[in-house]
Amino acid sequence: MAPEKLKVSELAKTHNISSRHLERKFREYSGMPPKLYSRIARFQRAVRSYGSTTHGSLTSLALDCGYYDQSHFIHEFKTFSGYSPGQYFAGEAAEATCFLDG
Repeated sequence: MAPEKLKVSELAKTHNISSRHLERKFREYSGMPPKLYSRIARFQRAVRSYGSTTHGSLTSLALDCGYYDQSHFIHEFKTFSGYSPGQYFAGEAAEATCFLDG
């Protein structure tokens, strides 16, 4: 399963530890909570998927990448890139490289 779709409680249960313990260890080793990591991974997946697959719209891209709706996708996209998805994919975001993994 993709990291952006894992739930902390499910992962903790799989490894026979508490959710709290998993969150502490995750933060200790990564420097961020698992929820933030999941959001970043989902954002990166959306950026990578845009050019590599055919989506009828940004809404279908958002849904395929695990966002609940288009507004949620736009809000999170702006949070991580500083641009709306439309601006970003139209090439208006030349300097938006934050949280992109190449």
